[in-house]
Amino acid sequence: LGCSVHDAIAVTLLDEERLLGMVLGANRLSDVNSFTKADLRFLRAFGTHALLSVEKRHLQHSIAQLSEDNDELNYRSLHDPLTHLPNRVLFVERLERALTRRDDPDSRTGILFIDLDDFKYINDTYGHVAGDKVLIAMAERIRACIGPADTAARLGGDEFAVLLENIADDLGTAVGVDEVQGLGTSRR
Repeated sequence: LGCSVHDAIAVTLLDEERLLGMVLGANRLSDVNSFTKADLRFLRAFGTHALLSVEKRHLQHSIAQLSEDNDELNYRSLHDPLTHLPNRVLFVERLERALTRRDDPDSRTGILFIDLDDFKYINDTYGHVAGDKVLIAMAERIRACIGPADTAARLGGDEFAVLLENIADDLGTAVGVDEVQGLGTSRR
């Protein structure tokens, strides 16, 4: 401790499973030469408060971590891991929500389905890494062509969908026909 100890009192800090620490008082500064039972009660109360403070901080950290983990799990359950676009589940949820507003005459909804022709050829010829790069690039191109209220989703494999909400009467003015054609979609 760096000084001589003439008189000391200690209280252990225990949780349910282990020793967490100790509170130590030494060399009482008073006319009384030794610690009393009242000092021991005070030190125990102080130790209990210190332990509760440590446990509260630990619980707050655990709750924050659980919240982050929950947010991450929620994101993963609703997004494609490769493209980070919404997946089929989230797309259907947003589509159902949009369809509930179809009674509103000012709210028009459109859906684009995008299927990459001969995508299997890319995977078979150049490998899955190349195929993944194509899917990621496709997702980025789709994302760049839609508005903030719209939803682009990867439905699976080489299939994408776009939910267009609040579109104008003329689809060409809402999205831009040239932009849609620039995605390389086939017209069947």
